[in-house]
Amino acid sequence: HLDGELEAEPVEWHLGGYYLREELDNDGTVFLYPDYIPQKDLLLLNTRRIYSQTIDSWAGWGEFSWDFADDYTLEGGVRYNWERKHFDFEKIGGTLVGGDVRAREHAIFDAPTGQLILTYHIDPEKAAYARYTRGFKAGHYNALASQTGAEERNGTFRVPPAKEEYNDAWEVGTRGAWLDRRIQLAGSFFYYRYENYQVFQFTDSAAANEPPVLEIVNAKQAENYGVELEGTLKPLEGWAPRLLSGLRLYGNFSWLHGEYLNFGTFRKFQKGRDLFNVAIDYSGKQLQNAPQYKASGTAEWTFDLGRYGYLIPRYDVNWSDDVFFDTNEGHGSIDPTDPLSSKAALPDYGVGQKQYFLHNVRLAYRMPSGNVEVAGWVRNLEDQVYKNYAFDVSRFTGIVINYPGEPRTIGFDLLFTF
Repeated sequence: HLDGELEAEPVEWHLGGYYLREELDNDGTVFLYPDYIPQKDLLLLNTRRIYSQTIDSWAGWGEFSWDFADDYTLEGGVRYNWERKHFDFEKIGGTLVGGDVRAREHAIFDAPTGQLILTYHIDPEKAAYARYTRGFKAGHYNALASQTGAEERNGTFRVPPAKEEYNDAWEVGTRGAWLDRRIQLAGSFFYYRYENYQVFQFTDSAAANEPPVLEIVNAKQAENYGVELEGTLKPLEGWAPRLLSGLRLYGNFSWLHGEYLNFGTFRKFQKGRDLFNVAIDYSGKQLQNAPQYKASGTAEWTFDLGRYGYLIPRYDVNWSDDVFFDTNEGHGSIDPTDPLSSKAALPDYGVGQKQYFLHNVRLAYRMPSGNVEVAGWVRNLEDQVYKNYAFDVSRFTGIVINYPGEPRTIGFDLLFTF
């Protein structure tokens, strides 16, 4: 990259670019041996996926920073993104009704992106800003695609890529410090609007004898907006004896509204040897992995013991509101016993997690020199049971797979700083 400044104006500029080539090859087979399938048909259930992908990607970018007035700074940048993907794919077996998927695809994704930021410097410790950003994410070939995600053309199945995603993001905020930085506060409001929002999800297979797959699918439109607040407080600094002045409090709070504005899709279901489509509309539902509220707090007190070093107890608390791990607000796929009704297969939070707290504590001793520290800690002090993720495979195995969070964990650190 190149950097420079203009002599006539207070402008800094930067130019750069990059090139990336990525090659991927895979050959894998999933073996299934259900008891109810005749021995002669077992080979039909084994799903073999052979695929290779080559990506060539490059981008060129430029950015600037201009102090065009005493209290104002304008920053901006543009970038041109270009990406080419070659994808060769074959899926053999996996269903008793045939329908092997073969594809030899290629696609080019390109788009300009950029951002513009206006900052008003209220004083050396306070500022307000407004930002606009245009984002882009290249399309994606689903190497694990099943017949559910394939389309038939001229008698053969092919796997079209998920479309490229675009994002327009607006943000306004302020940050500042008071009383010699004993109080620091920041807050922002943001609004993101997505086109062809790429959703990462587990997709049920058409038949109960074929495993579900991980795929990226597109929601035509989605949005999220919200507020983030954070603050740091040093209430005793400069006002209490040195032994006690090291108390620091930190807090963070966020509110988020995330919604699929236009997200219609379909699922293939098998009845006997017939396949049929079931239309599903997720429009108006909450974005997955996007809890409406989150909050966290930290209290750390550094006791200055002079020539004996430092004693540092710390307490952390984190709280998360209800969160859903799928596009159906935690209800999983549609009921396979009555797919035409589009009725949910699972009860509330079947693939979600209700709100929960996590508490952590730590006690550290630091040498007077500051370069050696030993600490003991307990994470998840109350041994809270919670899920980090879950997905519905009830069509395939009649169960939901959960990924639990870490239980109560006790440990120690020995840190050396050079």
